[in-house]
Amino acid sequence: MSWRSIPTSTAWLLLSTGIAAFIGGWQLGWVELFVLAAACLVALVIAVPFILGHSSVTLERSINPNRVTVGDRALAEMRATNAGSRPSSSLIVEERIAGMSTPIEVPSLRSGQAAEFLYNLPTEQRGAFDIGPATVSRGDPLGLLRRSVSETRVERLWVHPRYLPTKALPAGFAKDLEGPTFDTSPAGDIAFHAIREYQRGDDVRHVHWMSTARKGTLMVRHYVDNRRPQVAVVVDHQLSVSDAERFELALEVAASIGVSALTREAPLSCWVGSTQLAGIAMSTQVDDFLDRLSLVEADEGADPTSALAASLQRDAATSVMVFVTSGYTSDELLTITAQARRETRVIVVNLVVDDRQVALPRTKVLNISGLQEFASAWDVLA
Repeated sequence: MSWRSIPTSTAWLLLSTGIAAFIGGWQLGWVELFVLAAACLVALVIAVPFILGHSSVTLERSINPNRVTVGDRALAEMRATNAGSRPSSSLIVEERIAGMSTPIEVPSLRSGQAAEFLYNLPTEQRGAFDIGPATVSRGDPLGLLRRSVSETRVERLWVHPRYLPTKALPAGFAKDLEGPTFDTSPAGDIAFHAIREYQRGDDVRHVHWMSTARKGTLMVRHYVDNRRPQVAVVVDHQLSVSDAERFELALEVAASIGVSALTREAPLSCWVGSTQLAGIAMSTQVDDFLDRLSLVEADEGADPTSALAASLQRDAATSVMVFVTSGYTSDELLTITAQARRETRVIVVNLVVDDRQVALPRTKVLNISGLQEFASAWDVLA
């Protein structure tokens, strides 16, 4: 709990008037001016007791949930409880929501009585928003002095970009010799996983004769596919300045690919311009990744050619490079992606402007105008 006490503008005016009246009375010898100065001083002194003491009402706030996607509903619940032995007076609680003050009227409460208040939090746009502190202000009837007491801590609401689940790409895989293997993995790779009973359709060349003789039933070696795609997503950061709406769509595309990859525990690298948001050396938790996407701000950033080069330099094992951009012609995209296409497989996600679609030789281009359209086009690739 913290508090601050401030004189209002009325108090400063009254103080200035009192000083001026005192000086005038001293110079001119007018008793009336001394009386005016004394009245100003008495008014200020009388105002002091009104801001002393503390309220018996305690406040608690909870946010549920504290991480949502754009457009989802997030609620805050304020609980006011009278912890005193006597009824409390009604008061106004000023709740800070994303820098804006929202008043909450708390009525008079009996001893031990509690009141709960629900209010919506802003989720219309991506970002991280501070909620709180909730303050209770006390002042005198003349509005000379005011004391604000912070009753709750500051909490953060994370509004993530929207995303949709996407399938894993079947091509462009990098061998993961240390990665996890599962009993449900498809057979046929070189990684030995276990010995199991023969099932219809198993390759007879995988029969393990020693185990078969010991068990008395046909046993086979089970090989699993332990390959995983090393996907790198690069968002053209210059969109944040040139086209804010499509930049938000580009972040939604990156979120969709990234969340799907992290959910499958697949390696992921994600860049927005020259800023890396996900990588092998960074936390791979889904919430951490989405939190970083929520904090991305408009900036010129690196030019797209440099951003692609930086991503490839940092993550040399990249098997699929996804470049999310908009507004370029086919010839311009050929130049931008030339180096990347020589080193790895490149998929361009072009956010269509005025129905202008692009095409590149030997490079898959997804011309899309919305998140659902992207998810459908991506799943066709998979």
